[in-house]
Amino acid sequence: MRGDHIKVFRYFYFHHAIDMGDGTCIHFTGEPFKKFDSYIRRTNMDVFLKGGTQRTVVYDECKDPDEVVNTALTYVGMAGYHLIWNNCYHFARYCKTGIPMPMKFQELNQKAASIAGFRPLIVGPSRCQPEISVSSFSAQMFMVMENLKNLNRSIFGRIFK
Repeated sequence: MRGDHIKVFRYFYFHHAIDMGDGTCIHFTGEPFKKFDSYIRRTNMDVFLKGGTQRTVVYDECKDPDEVVNTALTYVGMAGYHLIWNNCYHFARYCKTGIPMPMKFQELNQKAASIAGFRPLIVGPSRCQPEISVSSFSAQMFMVMENLKNLNRSIFGRIFK
């Protein structure tokens, strides 16, 4: 039903989305182990289910269905997927309940980002809201890759002198 947090079992995990009530849903896209370039998009329900059976996640307290749908719509096109800190479950749960990720994950993310030399992927007060666009995410990841290449050159340069 419209505004439901739904899930489908895929191989060894559940994939989560928000049901838009019109045969579409909003979820993080991307294949397992290739979530590097995932972003939130609206797809046909068949694309989400991939032949699986839809299940509804039930909450004791949640937002009004229109508010859930409107929240999900505001994030279409946004990136920032992370298996632990910002995944499809976190997105769907946030849309349905407004519950953000625990602060400890945000703090770990910021520390990891500062050590690696790039901005954290997840910013803002809600901590689970993806807040960078696909294009800025791609640019950010390009910079990370360049930093890693430079680090490798530096390390191998010292080893093979």
